[in-house]
Amino acid sequence: MDKRTLIIILIAAIIAGLFLVGSVFFKKEPKEGGALSLRGDKKGVHQIVPEKPQPEKLSEEEIIKTLAENFASSYYSYTWGEFGMMEGLYYFMTEEMVEKEKMKVEQIKKAIQNQPRQYFTARAEVLSSDFIEHQKNKASLNIDLEIKEFDGAMVERDTIVLVDANGDIYGGDSGDLVRKIFNKSVKVNLIKIGEKWRVDGIGN
Repeated sequence: MDKRTLIIILIAAIIAGLFLVGSVFFKKEPKEGGALSLRGDKKGVHQIVPEKPQPEKLSEEEIIKTLAENFASSYYSYTWGEFGMMEGLYYFMTEEMVEKEKMKVEQIKKAIQNQPRQYFTARAEVLSSDFIEHQKNKASLNIDLEIKEFDGAMVERDTIVLVDANGDIYGGDSGDLVRKIFNKSVKVNLIKIGEKWRVDGIGN
């Protein structure tokens, strides 16, 4: 092997060595959590998904208060001749209260069955509430309500529409149909049955 050939072989070896070193030290690895990697392993593609915020757990007092407030506002909200709202509250009552309320509903149905249809609505909104007592298995709250009475109602025709006191479709502001606004304070009694709180009475 002549001197020139030996020099060419050495230069080629040096270049190959430099290329190998460069490929090792300058190889780009994907950043953790990056969107794309050239590697074919399972960690090649990452998608960062933010954790869903965990809902705050309500204290027992908050559970009782929320139940009592929602119950009171629904109990005093109604449309003449319709009882779906009241019947929907049976689930939140004790068995004894359900029986009493069912009797009231049946009495009202009988009293109005021969009367002409009236278009009247009442809507109650909670202003404030305070515990009267809170023991291990029973509680009671005083709840202040604002009640609005409307000469009109939402009824089903071809669609759900607002009508005035005469049953005519009303296109104005529903606030103009308000005939009376007053405040009412009620007491809500609750008892705990198993792990669930149930309403056992409501009234003045």
